[in-house]
Amino acid sequence: MSAPIKQSSLSLKRLALPKGSKGFTLIELLVIVAIIGVLAAIAIPTYSNYINKAKVTVAYGTLDAIRKNFENYHIDYQEYPPEPINFFTGTDGNGRTVFSSLLLDQINSDIILVSYNSAINGGTYTLVANARDDDQTEITLTPTEIFKAP
Repeated sequence: MSAPIKQSSLSLKRLALPKGSKGFTLIELLVIVAIIGVLAAIAIPTYSNYINKAKVTVAYGTLDAIRKNFENYHIDYQEYPPEPINFFTGTDGNGRTVFSSLLLDQINSDIILVSYNSAINGGTYTLVANARDDDQTEITLTPTEIFKAP
């Protein structure tokens, strides 16, 4: 035989909502939506700002990798790559390899190249590029430094 089920000291009627309460009022819902809207208005621009800073930082890293390749090229050929450099094939004006295919992929995804100029004697160079952030921050690469345009 089964044992009789004891009735809980709390009845189901006491656990149910009061008679007039059926949920949230319209004003309560509007207050919640307004709070969420204010939080979103604060969070979205902050998030975008962090994303843009990250894109500029990535562009600096890519330009540093380019500088290292230019230095290796300078060690091999006693000059920096002559113009023009083909940034799709990674070769210089003489057909010599300047960049690996992995670095070319990185260059084409992280920066927008504006110009490359090398000195006639191959002793220096200037590469100007834009980061892929919303402002397209202009960054200049020389043998001694990487800097943002003022």
